[in-house]
Amino acid sequence: MNYNEFMEKLADKLDLPKDVLINLPVITLTGDLVLNVENFKGIVRYEENSVVLNSTIGDIEILGENLFIKYLVSDEVRIEGKIKKIIIKD
Repeated sequence: MNYNEFMEKLADKLDLPKDVLINLPVITLTGDLVLNVENFKGIVRYEENSVVLNSTIGDIEILGENLFIKYLVSDEVRIEGKIKKIIIKD
């Protein structure tokens, strides 16, 4: 059993949120215009039609049109524009 599996089971037993214990990304999409991602590690690529973020579950690729980063803090980013697709690559 690896560390993440252990922490996931511990979270289940203690009824705690998994995103807090094992640092899972929290992805919140509002319509198709605003995307908030919490608990990510860094930005891999930032282009007008594609943003790729690194996370504990793999790369999160956001595809769309006129994408821009509205704000960025240590582990949270807000991406705005016309969001068409979110792909998680493990």
